[in-house]
Amino acid sequence: MSESKIGVFLCHCGDNIAGTVNIDELKDKLSKDPQLVVRDSMFLCSEAGQNHILETLDEEDIDRVVIASCSPKHHGEIFKNCIEKRLNPFMWEMANIREQCSWVHPDMAHGTRKAHALIRGAIEKVKHHEPIGSIEVPVNREVLVIGAGIAGMHASLEMADKDFKVYLVEKEAAIGGNMTRLGRTFPTDDCSMCTVSPIMNKVSSHPNIEIFTSSEVVERSGRPGDYRLTIKIHPRYVDVDKCTSCGLCTEKCPVTIPSKYDLGLSETKAIHTPFDQSVPNAAFIEEEFCLKLNEDRCGICQKVCPVDAIDFNQSTVLKEVRVGALIVATGYEQMDLSGTEYNFEHPDVITGMELERMITPAGPTSGKIICPSDGRIPKKVTFIQCAGSRDRRHKEYCSNICCMYSIKNAMIVRAKIPDAEINMCYIDIRAGGRRYEEYYRKFREKNVRMILGRPSEIMDSPDGKLFFDVFDKATEKPLRIGSDLIVLATALEPSEGTRKMAEVLNIPYGFDDFLSPLHVKIAPVDTTTKGIFIAGTAQAPKSIQESIVDADAAASRATTLLKNDTATIDLTTAVIDPLKCTGCGLCEEACNYNAIIPDGNVFTVVDIACKGCGKCVSVCPEDAIEIRHLTREELRAQVDGILSVDPDSIIAYSTETCGYNAADIAGTNRMEYPPTVKMVKLPCAGRLGVDNLLYPFDKGAKGVLVFACPVGLCHYIDGTQTASEKVREAKRILDERGIDSNRLRFVEILTPAGGMYKKVCTEMSEFVFGRESQEVSP
Repeated sequence: MSESKIGVFLCHCGDNIAGTVNIDELKDKLSKDPQLVVRDSMFLCSEAGQNHILETLDEEDIDRVVIASCSPKHHGEIFKNCIEKRLNPFMWEMANIREQCSWVHPDMAHGTRKAHALIRGAIEKVKHHEPIGSIEVPVNREVLVIGAGIAGMHASLEMADKDFKVYLVEKEAAIGGNMTRLGRTFPTDDCSMCTVSPIMNKVSSHPNIEIFTSSEVVERSGRPGDYRLTIKIHPRYVDVDKCTSCGLCTEKCPVTIPSKYDLGLSETKAIHTPFDQSVPNAAFIEEEFCLKLNEDRCGICQKVCPVDAIDFNQSTVLKEVRVGALIVATGYEQMDLSGTEYNFEHPDVITGMELERMITPAGPTSGKIICPSDGRIPKKVTFIQCAGSRDRRHKEYCSNICCMYSIKNAMIVRAKIPDAEINMCYIDIRAGGRRYEEYYRKFREKNVRMILGRPSEIMDSPDGKLFFDVFDKATEKPLRIGSDLIVLATALEPSEGTRKMAEVLNIPYGFDDFLSPLHVKIAPVDTTTKGIFIAGTAQAPKSIQESIVDADAAASRATTLLKNDTATIDLTTAVIDPLKCTGCGLCEEACNYNAIIPDGNVFTVVDIACKGCGKCVSVCPEDAIEIRHLTREELRAQVDGILSVDPDSIIAYSTETCGYNAADIAGTNRMEYPPTVKMVKLPCAGRLGVDNLLYPFDKGAKGVLVFACPVGLCHYIDGTQTASEKVREAKRILDERGIDSNRLRFVEILTPAGGMYKKVCTEMSEFVFGRESQEVSP
C-alpha cells in the first residue's frame, strides 16, 4: 500500500475554483509527498482534461487517483468512465472543492486550507481502496410514467412506440393535464383541445400503455433496471368499462358542487364526467360530496344507470409493478394568492387560467368574457403580470410563460370586446422563444396600455368596481387604475404532492419544490437517482413546446438505460468475514432487504439484494462486516487526512442524498459558512458506529456533526433511527470522558435545506470556537 503511486488532479474550473483556492499553493504542498503525482487542468471534465488524466496515468504508472474538482453529483460518472479506461473504476476518490469549498469560502486563505484538508482526506482514504468487481443483472423493459399531462403523455408514447410497456399514472380522474383547460396556445393561436385531444386518444388506445387514473405512487424500492413501485388506485365508484358517459347519473344527482375543471366558474354534480372529451370518457364520484358514501342515503345514480356501471363497493387498491425506469412529469398548478394584496377573494379578480376557461367555446361562459360577480361584459380589463412571481414574499423565480399567455389572452379580449379599455402592468416582457418576439409585436398593435410597474393593493371601489395605485416607471407618473375585471398572471408552482413524490422516489427538489435535474445544463432530465428522469413543468415553469422536448429527452434517456437485457451492478456491498462472525444474527435482524442470510454457523451477504447502506456494519459487535469501498480503515483514514492539515476541524458525516445534497445546494447558492466544517460522505447515517463517532475526537477534532435524512424519509428505511441511537450512546461516553457532548450534534436535514446546512455549520463553529471564528458575511 505504501508503494502505491497516487495521481492527484486539481481542477481550476475556470475561476470557479481557482478564484478562491490557490491552485499553485496546493500543488507545491502536495508535491512534497513523494507518493503523489500532482497535476492541474483548467477543466478536468473536458476532453482535454480527461486526456491529460489518461496520459498521466500511462506515463507515471499510477494505480490510484484523486480528483479535486466539483461535486461528484455533477461529473462523478464522467471521471469514473475516464479512469476505468486504465484502472479498476473504484481505485479513485473525489474531493469536492467547489460546491463545498470555493463557492462558500471567498477568503482565499480559508478556501485553500480547506481544499488542502479535503484533498488530503481523499488521498489517505484512497490508499486503502481495493479493486471491486461487478455482476450482470437483468433489466426490466417496462417503464412507469407519473403524470399524464402533455409531457407525461408524450413520454409514454415515445416509450410505447419503441415497444416498451408503459404504466401511466395520473392522480386526476382523466388524463390530459392543464392543457385541456386552455382555449388557444401561443404563438400560433392553435385550439388547445384540438391539439391535445388526439394525443389523449392515441395514449388511450395504444396497446403498450396501461393507464391508471385517480392513482398515485406511494412506495418505491429496488434498483435501476428493476424498480418495484406500489400504485395506490383510489375508487371512482364507476366501472369505466361499462360507463357510456350518457350523463343520466349527473342529471339526476341532487348534489351540486363547484366544478374543479372550470376552476369554480361553473357548477357540476357529485357524479360527473371530468370534461366533455375526457379520457377515459366515464363518470366518477367525488367521494367527499356523495350522500350515499357519506350518509348512506340517496344512491339515485345507481338506480338510474342503464348499464349498471355504478359500484359503491369499490375500494382503494394497491398494485405493485416492476419497471426498469421511471419518468416523472407531475406538472404544475397556479399559486393560491388568497390573503395577499391581490384581493383574490373578489370574484372579479381572476387568474389567467380562469380567463382561459371563459375564452373556450365549450367553457363555463360559452366563450363570453364576463365579470363573474354579476355576469356583465367588462369594459375595463387589466392584466397584472408577475402576480406572486419574482417576489421575495411569494415566489422568487420567473414563471416563464406568463408574459406570452397574457399577451395572447389580451389579444383575445381585444377581439371579443373591441371597445374595451385594456391595461397591462408589467415588470419586463420576456419573449424569448421562437416566433415570440413577432407575436409580441403583433400584440403591441392592439392598443393595450402598457404600465411599467407593480401595482399596490387591489381595492374595492364604492361602485363595486376595482382599483389600485401604481407608479409607471416609463412615464414617471403615479396612476390610479380602475377595472371591471383584473386578470392575474399567477405564479406557477409544482403540482400538489410533487415534494412527497420526490421523497418517495428519492430524487432531489429545490427551494422552490420543483424537481432538480442531475445537472441543469448537461443532464437536464436525469436525476441523482439512476433510472429516474424528469420532464416538463415538474422541473420548472415551461411552455408546451419545452415540455414536449423534455418528454422526448426523458424517453430517450430511459431507452438508453433499458435497451439491453442486462445491466452491470457494482459490488459496493457488505461482506462478512466468516472467521470473525460468531453467528449472533444482529446483522440479519438489522437488514431491511433480506440481504443477509445464514450460511452454516455464520452469515453471508446476497450481493444482488444488498443496498450498501452499511447499517449492518454499525450493529456488528465483532467488526466482522465491512462495506466494500467504505471500510472502517477508509473512514478513519479520511478523518486522519483532514485533521493532519487542519486539526481545528469539525467533521461532518453526511448522508449521500439529503446531507450531501444540502451542502451542495448551499454551495450553488453561495451561502457562506465557516471553513472549519469538513464533510465525510456516507451512503446512510446508519453506517456510523459509536467508534466512528468517537474516533475524530480521539484524533483531536473539535466537533462532529451528523447530517441524516429525516425520520420516515431515510432512503434505507430506518438508518436515521439507528444513527440517532449510536449518537446518544457516543454522547454518554463523551460525557464520561469529560468532553462536552454538545460537540457532537445529530441533525435531520432535507435535500433542499442549504440554508439549514449553513445555519447548523455556523452554529456549531461558533459553539466550538466562539463567535470570532465566524468570518463570513451574514
